[in-house]
Amino acid sequence: QLYGSLVLTLTSFMPELDAVRLSIGGEYVTECDLPNQLARFPEGRMRRSDFSQLVGSSARLYFREGSGLARLECAISQAGAVSARSVLSAMITLGSYRGLQSVFPAGVVPEDVLGVTIEDRVAYVNLSGNFYSLCQPLNTLDERMLVYAMVNALTELDAIGAVSFLVEGRQLDTLVGGVYLRSSLMRDPGIVHEYAPSPDGV
Repeated sequence: QLYGSLVLTLTSFMPELDAVRLSIGGEYVTECDLPNQLARFPEGRMRRSDFSQLVGSSARLYFREGSGLARLECAISQAGAVSARSVLSAMITLGSYRGLQSVFPAGVVPEDVLGVTIEDRVAYVNLSGNFYSLCQPLNTLDERMLVYAMVNALTELDAIGAVSFLVEGRQLDTLVGGVYLRSSLMRDPGIVHEYAPSPDGV
């Protein structure tokens, strides 16, 4: 974050600047850890493009509040804000957030979203067998909140108009028994309200 803030600040205020070299103890920095990758800087030259993925954005994520869903604008990376899989991963990782409940069963991890492909504005979400197993204790309302939190979050993305779910590459009738999954699902705005924090700011 330190390297990125320096490079992005300098190249923003001095657009003619092509690269920045930082040294520690007389040695140029030639690599650093970034999310999901190790960045390398030939000859110590750090460029704006090396850190542009760290610039923040936001995504509309969904959490459970009572018998409905609350929509909340959450901070996320620029790359994550337009990635269907990253949006789902962010919802799983945040869990219960600002007094709102996670829609995901305990034990679900981002890796349980095996992949998301988009064809003709339909997102095909491939879930793991572990995800399916963890869903089995859910009641009908829990299942509905889970499915439509994912559908509504994904259809916030411009490229997605509907969502279809698979488990280990296979299409199932339902996760638990309440929501029919053999057809693509469109967003359900009727169960959603905007999140209003309590007066104490929680």
